[in-house]
Amino acid sequence: MVKVRVVKLVTGEDIIGAVEEKKLGNAMIVLIKFPLSLVIRPKENEENKFVLGLGPWAPYAKHNEVPVFPSQIISIFDPDENLLAEYNNRNGIKLVAKEPQQLNEEAGNV
Repeated sequence: MVKVRVVKLVTGEDIIGAVEEKKLGNAMIVLIKFPLSLVIRPKENEENKFVLGLGPWAPYAKHNEVPVFPSQIISIFDPDENLLAEYNNRNGIKLVAKEPQQLNEEAGNV
């Protein structure tokens, strides 16, 4: 199953993309489709504040797919909803927003 995940590489890079495991000969690889690099940069005119941006990663990869060997990966995790929405927006995929839940004060449930 392909799922959008953040991949932390041993190089320190954080890559977001559609991730799936594939077998390549006798080895397993992690295939990252439509990868974007997470870039943290200082916020203009605000000292000690930063913003997160998305930039191209391996922009010349055929079919926008990049194989990565597991030995080059530190961690793989789910992005938060804001990052996922921005990633989907950049790739032309529309995120379906969830309807906000109403508080049920009588039952004490959210």
